[in-house]
Amino acid sequence: MNAESTPGRDYSQKDSQTLKEEVGGTLRKLIKGNFPSASSFARCIGRSPHQLNTWQSGLQIPNPDNMGVILQTLKSEGEKLYELVDPWGELIARKKQKRRETNIETSRKNRKEATTPLGKWVDKVCEVQKISLNDLATHICAAHSAPSGWRLRKSPDLDSIVSLLLYAEKSELPEELKEELRRVITEIVKNLAEKGIKVRSSTTRLRTAKKSAACKTYTGGDVAEELETTRETIRKLRNSLGIENMLLTESNREKIREKFDENKRLFPNVHRGKRELSSV
Repeated sequence: MNAESTPGRDYSQKDSQTLKEEVGGTLRKLIKGNFPSASSFARCIGRSPHQLNTWQSGLQIPNPDNMGVILQTLKSEGEKLYELVDPWGELIARKKQKRRETNIETSRKNRKEATTPLGKWVDKVCEVQKISLNDLATHICAAHSAPSGWRLRKSPDLDSIVSLLLYAEKSELPEELKEELRRVITEIVKNLAEKGIKVRSSTTRLRTAKKSAACKTYTGGDVAEELETTRETIRKLRNSLGIENMLLTESNREKIREKFDENKRLFPNVHRGKRELSSV
């Protein structure tokens, strides 16, 4: 069988019990045309006659493993199997969707109220997109425990910040939610910088975060280029000032500039710019 030969009937408008009865009726018809009895078919697929009867009567439907065995046993029926598979597939999809909705609703009711701005944004996104916290974590390639931590107290690392910003921009979120995330991330970046918390990541991630954040931020390379000095000099100045985060705020930049100018006055032969050094 292949996708092109599928009859493509629409079962979405039928209620679940009707679909179960269709699955059972089709299964009975297929068994009758290929086996002397239902019991012989049950033995052939290694299932009990009672279990087979629940499927044929529409009380239950086979799980994916059982359906795989049934289809393999009846494969000679070819395209006729679509009459069995299509309504069964619709029922499986509904069952998964119902379980998913139940899990999301249960999770929403049981979790504590978010206490952080990012956590409140996370809850809004999950509500709008009808997804769970685990779904969101999967979308941004984060640990499943990450969104729960952000809701209560933990700040995201730089990789997660970038992933959140990219996810928001690429998804079909309302513009107000995208703008809210940018504001929240701005405050997070500022707070991390003010507290001197280390934020480590790759250069590519830093550049992306710098472009995505609503506040003006700088990398060490930006400041080095502005002061016409080396990145190593900026790194030493940053360490001497106790600035450990790699993404620099306007305040960090000014402190580094002031320290650089001060050292340049005190040690003019040491703190010379790139242009001066290149001419020596």
